[in-house]
Order: sequence, then structure tokens, then C-alpha cells
Amino acid sequence: MLKKEGPETTTVEGKEKKLGYENEFRALLKENPGILKVAIKLIDQALEEYNPPEKIVDNEYSEKVKLMYDKEANKWLQGLKDYHLRYPMRIGRGTLLVPGESVKDEESGLTVTVLGRSNRKFPKREDIGDYLKITFQGQSFFVKRSYITISPGFREFQDTLTAKEALKELEYVKVIEAKLGYQDDKESWFVSRFEDLETAGYKPGVLENNIFSSREHDDYGNPIIDTSKAYIESKLSRSDLLSRLDEITRIMKELGLNRDLAANLFYNRSDGTFILLDVTSYDGNQPHFRKKV
Repeated sequence: MLKKEGPETTTVEGKEKKLGYENEFRALLKENPGILKVAIKLIDQALEEYNPPEKIVDNEYSEKVKLMYDKEANKWLQGLKDYHLRYPMRIGRGTLLVPGESVKDEESGLTVTVLGRSNRKFPKREDIGDYLKITFQGQSFFVKRSYITISPGFREFQDTLTAKEALKELEYVKVIEAKLGYQDDKESWFVSRFEDLETAGYKPGVLENNIFSSREHDDYGNPIIDTSKAYIESKLSRSDLLSRLDEITRIMKELGLNRDLAANLFYNRSDGTFILLDVTSYDGNQPHFRKKV
């Protein structure tokens, strides 16, 4: 077992298990013994009850598309509004965040909300997991529990810290605050501070080789208006915006952390700032598959 303790974070690596955590977050858990068991119990309950309603959105052809959640398969299906045809969702990232009903532990006050579930297959990767929001003692955390993922929790924890350090001199970009990352041969957990991106004015789909993304909807299925002309409404000029994008991209590419950067870098037009989440390394290897138990 290899343990590395630092002033802010600690990592513990074994043959089968790997754990990294922010020391302050670990202290919060130690001050509340048994809270992890409470959280996991509530998570399982919230997932069992999760069954979001249908949602109607416009596709790229301005057709009304019905999105339907298949609870048994844990995935979203889609079909034209006036037909019964259903096939795997192809809008956005292939999954949808539709918050479910919150469940609360009355004794501790801990609250769990399912934000969404993912069961996606891509040509060379697969993604099965759950996205949750946990609120405890006035703090809110984003939790990603994965069974198959290209970015298991411990690796994402380390990559997030690396990106934060590398980008710290750029005052216009913020990296999500990683709290904990854990992985073994069965599942993966990643915890970060919860950021209410859309309410704060951040929008996804900002770059792809200096071209604005053609994503029609955000992760909640809401339309993204005029993405291709976002710089016109931005606080920044086009040249300044692209200069910032170039610098962020250059740094992340040098670190090998630019995989899915276009999808995970959010931009706030009102103040010209960015926030980066889901930091994913790109090593050219096949995804890291895990077996669900």
C-alpha cells in the first residue's frame, strides 16, 4: 500500500484499490462517522425510485422529438412525437439530466438527488453510471458512480488536480474542485463540489478547433441558442475569446488531458470566464472497462 500525504490532498494506492481525497473533505467524513453508509443507502433508494417523465425537444431538423426514459435499461430512448418508433437517444451526449425527487435522512439531514443515469455505447467506449447531487451541512457535492467508464474516479481525481495546477495562472478559467476519487475492479466514485453551471450563466459547447460546437441542447435538454455566434453576445471580442481558448487547449493538450475538452469546457458570456469539469486524459488506449455487480 503506497500512501502519499500532502498539505491539501492524500492518495492511497493498493494493488486492487486506489483512493485520493481532499484532506478537508476527509475531515468532514471523520467528524460524521457512519455518514458514508447513510449516503450509500439513500443513493440506492433514490436510484430505485428514479423514473423521470417524457421530454419533448427539437432536433437539428426542427422536428419535435419525444425522449423517453427506459427504467429497466437505465437509458433514454427517442422517437418522433407523433410516432411510436423508439431507438437509443442520439441528442447531445446520449443521455439526459432530469433531476428526480430528493430523498432525505432526517437524522443527519443528508439529501440525495439523482441528476441522471447513463448507459451509453460509442464505437470504442462504453459508459454506465449515475450522476447525483448530495447536500450535507450546507454544502453540495456532485457525485459520479460508475461501473464502466473511460475515466475511473481515482484517475479523474488526479487529472483534475493536475489540470487545476496547470491552469492556475489563467484568471479566466476555473477547474472543478475535486473532493474524492476511488476505484477498484468493480466500481468507481468521483466527488467534486457541486457547481450550478446553467444558473450561473455557463453554457456548454464552446470550442472544437476554434469553431463553436453545433450542440443543440445542454445536458438538461434545454436549447442552446445561437451557439455558432456566441462570441457576438460575449463580453470578449472574437479574437480575445479564441486566444483564451487556444491557451487552454494548448496547456491541456500538452498534459494529455484534452480528451472531450470541447464538451466539458463551459463558457460564461457575461464575464468571459470558463469552467472545466470531467477532466479526461487521452492516452490513445482502449477504455477501462468494469463489471457491474
